Amino acid sequence: MLGELTEEQIVHVLSTNVIGRIGCYADEKSYVVPVAYLYDDGCLLGHTIRGMKTRMLEKNPKCCFETHGLDPLHKLEAMHLKATVYRIKIEEKTGRFEKR
Repeated sequence: MLGELTEEQIVHVLSTNVIGRIGCYADEKSYVVPVAYLYDDGCLLGHTIRGMKTRMLEKNPKCCFETHGLDPLHKLEAMHLKATVYRIKIEEKTGRFEKR
């Protein structure tokens, strides 16, 4: 069964996780990238090197953010729901890694 989180539950999920994804859009391109973050007083704090994400956010600061705290049993329950299957054609790929 699916439901909506309350404001308090959303704050709890944001406060107890440290990995999320930022979705950016600029110059007719979408970009979603995993990030480490902290939630503090209604804001997400992170650090990065200058790159595609920072350039896109400068051009269009409107973005989306996703993190999750999902109970694995709920995944099994969701498998019984009617679903829509979709296919996304990948037109461009980028990747980064962190050197030690």
